Amino acid sequence: MKKPSKPLFPQPAAGPAGIRTTPPAAAASAPTMDNERAIYDAIMENTRTQLAFLDRGFNFVKVNSAYVDGSGHSRAELIGRNHFELFPNAENRAIFERVRDTGQPAQYYAKPFCYEYQPWRGTTYWDWSLVPVGDGRGVVQGFVLSLMEVTEQVKAKQRLEEALNKLQQLNEQLMAARRRAEERAAELDAVFEAMNDAVTIFDVDERMSRTNPVAAALFGLDAEPNAIEGLRSALRRLDGNPLNPGEFPPYQALQGARVRERYFRYLHQDGRELTLQVAAAPLRLRNHIGGAIVTWHDITERETLFNQLEHERARLASVLEQMPSGVLIAEAPSGRLTLANNQVAAIFRQPVDSGASLAENGAFQWLRRDGSALLPQEWPLTRAIMEGETVPMAELTLRRGDGTSGVVEISAAPIRDRDGAIIAGVAVLSDVTERKEAAEKLRLANQLQQIIESIPDGVFVLDGERRVIAWNRAMERLTGISREAVSGRADYYQGIALFENRPVLVDSIWDGYRQPEAFRSFSREGDTFIARLALAPAGGGAKGIYLEARATPLKNDQEQIIGAIQTIRDITRQQEMEEESLKAQKIESLGLLAGGIAHDFNNFLTAILANLQLARLKLTKGLDVAKALQNMEETIFQASALTRQLLTFSKGGAPVKRNTAVNDLLHDTVEFALRGSNVKCRFRITPDLWTVNVDSGQISQVLSNLTINALQAMPDGGQLSVEADNIGVGMDEYLPVKPGNYLRIVVTDQGMGIASENLPRIFDPYFTTKPEGNGLGLATSYFIISNHGGHISVASTVGVGTSFTIYLPAVRGERVEGVREEAVLTRGRGRILLMEDELVLSQAAGEMLQEIGYEVEYAENGQMALEKYGRKLREGAPFDLVLLDLTIPGGMGGKETMAGLLKIDPRARAVVTSGYPDDPVLLHYSDYGFCDKIIKPYTIEELSEVLQRVLRATPTRLTTAS
Repeated sequence: MKKPSKPLFPQPAAGPAGIRTTPPAAAASAPTMDNERAIYDAIMENTRTQLAFLDRGFNFVKVNSAYVDGSGHSRAELIGRNHFELFPNAENRAIFERVRDTGQPAQYYAKPFCYEYQPWRGTTYWDWSLVPVGDGRGVVQGFVLSLMEVTEQVKAKQRLEEALNKLQQLNEQLMAARRRAEERAAELDAVFEAMNDAVTIFDVDERMSRTNPVAAALFGLDAEPNAIEGLRSALRRLDGNPLNPGEFPPYQALQGARVRERYFRYLHQDGRELTLQVAAAPLRLRNHIGGAIVTWHDITERETLFNQLEHERARLASVLEQMPSGVLIAEAPSGRLTLANNQVAAIFRQPVDSGASLAENGAFQWLRRDGSALLPQEWPLTRAIMEGETVPMAELTLRRGDGTSGVVEISAAPIRDRDGAIIAGVAVLSDVTERKEAAEKLRLANQLQQIIESIPDGVFVLDGERRVIAWNRAMERLTGISREAVSGRADYYQGIALFENRPVLVDSIWDGYRQPEAFRSFSREGDTFIARLALAPAGGGAKGIYLEARATPLKNDQEQIIGAIQTIRDITRQQEMEEESLKAQKIESLGLLAGGIAHDFNNFLTAILANLQLARLKLTKGLDVAKALQNMEETIFQASALTRQLLTFSKGGAPVKRNTAVNDLLHDTVEFALRGSNVKCRFRITPDLWTVNVDSGQISQVLSNLTINALQAMPDGGQLSVEADNIGVGMDEYLPVKPGNYLRIVVTDQGMGIASENLPRIFDPYFTTKPEGNGLGLATSYFIISNHGGHISVASTVGVGTSFTIYLPAVRGERVEGVREEAVLTRGRGRILLMEDELVLSQAAGEMLQEIGYEVEYAENGQMALEKYGRKLREGAPFDLVLLDLTIPGGMGGKETMAGLLKIDPRARAVVTSGYPDDPVLLHYSDYGFCDKIIKPYTIEELSEVLQRVLRATPTRLTTAS
């Protein structure tokens, strides 16, 4: 027997102790229930209605295949899932809850629904019902949900309604069109009868079916069928020859052609010969030609007048072409040119199209005195046509078609008919450019010559074509060239020692801001270019001369350059005085520098000596000397830092540059320098800052110096502003840097400011106004930025604050430097050859090496080192590493010694050491055969780290980055 099916909805338990009891009749009726269940399942699976059974919580209990297909989910995905988890809809949920709470079924027809998870389906329509299933006591235990999509039925009904509405609208439109057609026909009949031109209509059989009164009077014909051939035979071509049938406009129109303008001779019955203008068009009825309509316009009188006018026009044109002035005639109101003589094209320097308006004739433009353009409605000829204004002689600048400019005198007046209506306008033009330029040049030359002759400096003036128009006596004395020899010439610079070859300074007026190679300096103040140059002594003399040249443009009222003036002044005496003053300033600065160095190093030596004596006394008493030794070590590092600053001023202070992103460098350096202070910093850094190729240590030193400078200027606290952005520097910028892309850093404080008399010396070594300052920080900063190809400037207002601006050249690419880990003392083993000429340093370094486990032998110079190394190599006990001092006064240094070692032993390993960190050998030690480098002064930890790094490498000579 088949097992009874599981109940569709769970029933409440019954019986004692919560055990479900089964009525006695249940077992007996089981087969019948199975049959009913099978019938029920068959009905569910074969109906098109989507059926689903839900429990009280709206969870799916059972669904038929139609529901599975319509839901987009598998049966396994549906059973046990909540309806509104799968199909969320607030409105439907409210309906389901109402049925559950009231026990009343819900039924809807053509209810719209939008699938939130299937928006492409749009709005669908459904007949659906929700029937509650109770437990016999009125409590709803589940629901039967039936769905039937009726979207197509609803849309079909909507389309039917729309079609009926459109049909009704079409019928109404048809009736309205019929009424309009009837009205239009009546109107056309009236127009046909009232037209001043003759009109004839022909049918498809080539019969004249209709004529208007004008046609009947013109031809003396009626609508008889044979009238058309008589009409053709009465027409002649303009040359007098008869027409062929193919030339007859009615025949052409019946063949589907449209005849726009044809002219014929017609012999009237009264003997007159008329000229007719004929137009013809086919009458189209849907898809076929139903006839032809022809208009005949009698232009006999107009032709006579036109011929007379053409004759007069030819005579006028002949007269106008002989006139020295340009003449323009334009019709009103279109502005279309009807006449333009050859002089107009010569003035405009472009061809003139007589069939187009003046505005359509190319690229010329009228300009006012201030250089602004006149609008087309402001042109004199336009004013005469449109406003009837008579424009007296006006002087305007004309930008011609070839791009040049000229001065034109123009007058304009309207042309009126007998009734006073404006029918055209006439303008007369005269090109007075050369006359004006000649007068201007003469006036300018006379004035300039009077002025420049009184000037002690050499002065010459050029016109717009760069020809010499003035050359004063001082210029003659300076160059040895007379005014007569260069006047009117544009190649004046040839053969003159002051100029040699172009470009010369005055060329910058036309060619733009660029520095000729001959000049020592080049700058610009407004429109004036300034340069200095030095000339070698003539005839082998001991002293040369220094000249300062200034070039300024000459402009007309329209701010156009019409020439230039250049002055040349002998500044030899001034230059000598400036050089003497500079030497005095340098000597003063060196004095300050020497005094400052002596003061600082005396302080360091005093501190070292004091701590050394304290250590000696404590040792005799058996006391701890660690503190005294630590103080000496810190003082030595301070002295080393001062040495690095001094190296910045020497030729060995070149920066070790790498492509660097300065964003983090700015934050880290400034925030570290401000740590523990009462000054806050505000950063304003542009995103995507350009990369710069710099020595990050030196740039950090500059930023630290400026930050400390700001701290000292704000003892009571305040705000420090640090800004960084990208900037392009062009040829016209007044900055002492090459044009290109730069990173700009601005550091601004709110301190006491710097007095104006101290600003020129702010970057001098050891110049300071602060009791706690040594004056070396800003000087160091200046040299660091200069060595990077950049520029640093200062601006300050007393009582407001100080602002330093740094420009650093920007480059492509970016590489952020890592932080080197602090050295750790590491013991080792091996034989070390130490080359050091200073006995104190040699002994100290040797003891350090022995302290960390190495055997040491010494050499005072390179020759001794090579001899010892070769001997030990031959004895079979070679050195494991050689430590070479780079500089040995009076002897062979580290570079030459390394080359000798490699000849003796290509596997030799050596480390170079020096107190000059920026020496090329240290910067590129591997190129010279060294395995590593170590910079003096160094600690025992740094020494042990370098030795370990080299000795851990393979026995073959390696290139190892530091």
